[in-house]
Amino acid sequence: MPLTAAYLRDRFLRGIPLEDREGRPFPDAYLEEAIKDAQAWFTRAFGVLFEPTRVVLGHVPEVRLPQDGLPVIRGEGPDYEPDAWHGDRWALMKLPYGPIREVHYVALGLGANATPAVLEFPREWWQVARRRYALRLFPGWASVQMVQLAGVWTGVVAGNRRIPHGWRIAYDAGFQDVAEEEPDLAWAVAARAVILLLPTLAMLQEGALGSESVSVDGLSQSRSYPVSATSHRYSPYQTALERGLEDFLRTYFSIKGPRFFSA
Repeated sequence: MPLTAAYLRDRFLRGIPLEDREGRPFPDAYLEEAIKDAQAWFTRAFGVLFEPTRVVLGHVPEVRLPQDGLPVIRGEGPDYEPDAWHGDRWALMKLPYGPIREVHYVALGLGANATPAVLEFPREWWQVARRRYALRLFPGWASVQMVQLAGVWTGVVAGNRRIPHGWRIAYDAGFQDVAEEEPDLAWAVAARAVILLLPTLAMLQEGALGSESVSVDGLSQSRSYPVSATSHRYSPYQTALERGLEDFLRTYFSIKGPRFFSA
């Protein structure tokens, strides 16, 4: 469920008139549009999805994808990096969108889009770091699996030049209700939306034009504008939100812990 205009009004816009000087109300549609713009920015900058979405990277067989009507984002399969798999070191793969909800398919192939896949990983081999938008792979303990995959897997961990070099991954990502699942992220999205709205809300109260004067000879005139993107009656509040958002972004999306780990 997306954030709503009511969320902005109740948590961020109390005491701020949502009407112009003639008493005409500021439509909720403008508040909701600002929320969409803020969410789109978080998606572009950090890969955050605000509705359940299926992400398909590289060539994934259609029969392996659930047919449940989720919107689909398709992209190129990530490149394989042999250095991440030497000895007992196993990679932590950062995926492009999150938060991760469920992984459906993980495989390697000769190129991300060539068919068929050379190696498909069983579910016992992957572990999801949901909030880090990351996938960890390591071998399971069933000896049958090791025997079946030994011919390819030996090349993978050894960094052999003939190893498959394209990942194919299908997974579901995105929030169902960001305000319920990640309240701090919901605050950040709403804060960015309000930062976008405050100059417009100030202009509704102050007017677009402050004053206008014409010289005695009528050859020149000057105008003053009471509102700009950074200077208006709500500027202190906007500055406080900008600082809070900056602090949030500095910590929330940082990668914590090692990028490689030993199995």
